[in-house]
Amino acid sequence: MSILLHRILTLARVSNLPTVWSNCLAAWFISGADVSWELLPLLIGSSLLYAGGCTLNDAFDAKWDGAHRPERLIPSGQMATPLVWGIGAFEMVAGVVLTLAGGFSYLWPALGLAACILLYDAWHKQSPLSVITMGACRWLLYVTAASAAGIGLQKAMISGGVVWLYIIVLSLVARGEAKRNAGAGSGRWWLLLLIIPFLLLGLIENAGDYEMRGRLMAGLLFGVGLALLLPWRSRNVGHWVNRLLAGIPVLDLALVIIALESLGCGRAWLAVFPAAIVLSLLFQRWFKAT
Repeated sequence: MSILLHRILTLARVSNLPTVWSNCLAAWFISGADVSWELLPLLIGSSLLYAGGCTLNDAFDAKWDGAHRPERLIPSGQMATPLVWGIGAFEMVAGVVLTLAGGFSYLWPALGLAACILLYDAWHKQSPLSVITMGACRWLLYVTAASAAGIGLQKAMISGGVVWLYIIVLSLVARGEAKRNAGAGSGRWWLLLLIIPFLLLGLIENAGDYEMRGRLMAGLLFGVGLALLLPWRSRNVGHWVNRLLAGIPVLDLALVIIALESLGCGRAWLAVFPAAIVLSLLFQRWFKAT
């Protein structure tokens, strides 16, 4: 792999792309759609949108990183700022085009996702409320995937709301990473994750006729899965953030299990979610996740 390509993939936070695919597949399955080739432009397009957002994030933060994170690619001189702006802009535009190329029932989710990504990039250093915007990006990804499935948005919108909360908690934990002197336990924001199993138990109460057995299984799966994944013996914030990022497919799988009665994809496809966790952890060995 060339040095330039490695740097571009690092800017794109490529280690997190399996979680993007997991989000898309979960929303697709939850909407009740069958696996089809229409998933391909969605997966590629959403990957480019994520890569573009992460790349532009470094471009927006170049001045701040120069003062606080001099080892990053732009302040260290490994990537020129105009080049990073150009790569990020290309990825964003290509991401929107490809996402819409597979077909869609509503135009606003994909356009809203791109706008929300740009809003977060430009705003996240100015306001603590930007964690809400970060969560909204994943929620809009869920809705975009459901729109591409062409069936309905309601179930994905509700399920995506749980992912929104997870990302807010993850973002609050990640804020300690920039401080460098804070341990993972200092903020205790991760304790908010304890709310999620209870949300899973009562999820979709007004959106469908789901069995309590599926909700119990989903809540248990999320709780046990995340407990096994988190680095309880480590106080390093970056380590916690990496594991929480890799844990996103755990939540996706729990949400899909709740919707099992309406799945048309076949249950063998559920194996993609554990595979996404493994891929994310493997990619983190070569590319930084944050």
